[in-house]
Amino acid sequence: MDVVDIEKSPYIEKCILYVKDIIDQKAFHLTDEQMTLLTEEIMDTCIAMGGDYSEETIRFYAQEYLDRGAVNRFKTAHKIW
Repeated sequence: MDVVDIEKSPYIEKCILYVKDIIDQKAFHLTDEQMTLLTEEIMDTCIAMGGDYSEETIRFYAQEYLDRGAVNRFKTAHKIW
C-alpha cells in the first residue's frame, strides 16, 4: 500500500509549534532549520501510520519521538552533534 502524499506546507507552521511544545529545541541543540526537518519527519511518520496532521496526532508522535530516543537518532542521521 502506498503512503498518501499530503502537501505539508499549509500545516508546517502549526506543526512546528506543536513539536516545539513537546521537544525542547534548546535542550537538543537544534536550529530552526533542524527543528523544521524534525517536524517534517514527524509529519511523515503520522501519515505513514495512517494518521493526519491534526494537533493530537502530531503531539502524540512528537512525544513518541521523545520517549523512544528518536530525536537522538534523528540527530545522528543528520550528523547533528
